[in-house]
Amino acid sequence: MPGLLDDVIIRGGRALEDEDRQIRTLVQHHGLRGGLLRMEYERFYQFIVWKSLLAKYDAAIEYNHMGYLTDLMIRDDGGPKIFEMKCWREETTTKLQFRHSSPPRIRGRFLVGVFC
Repeated sequence: MPGLLDDVIIRGGRALEDEDRQIRTLVQHHGLRGGLLRMEYERFYQFIVWKSLLAKYDAAIEYNHMGYLTDLMIRDDGGPKIFEMKCWREETTTKLQFRHSSPPRIRGRFLVGVFC
């Protein structure tokens, strides 16, 4: 499991950095600054991470797992791995809160990714 999580973080992080560079390049000629962080729509970040994983993994976003809508699912050895991805823009002392707690049926296979 740690290998999968590390890979998701590395691949997703690189994809987010690449997207940031592309946006900076596109808006520079308008005299604007900033890249990806100009976008506050969480699903956009999730889409970029998902897209970066498709070449290696059987992955799905907005996946319905046992009645719960999850942000990312990767089919890997031992069944589906479920990820919740959040765009967190608060102070580091702020607690990250979810819309629902991890259901008991998927506890232990539920991973959280925080970006922004």
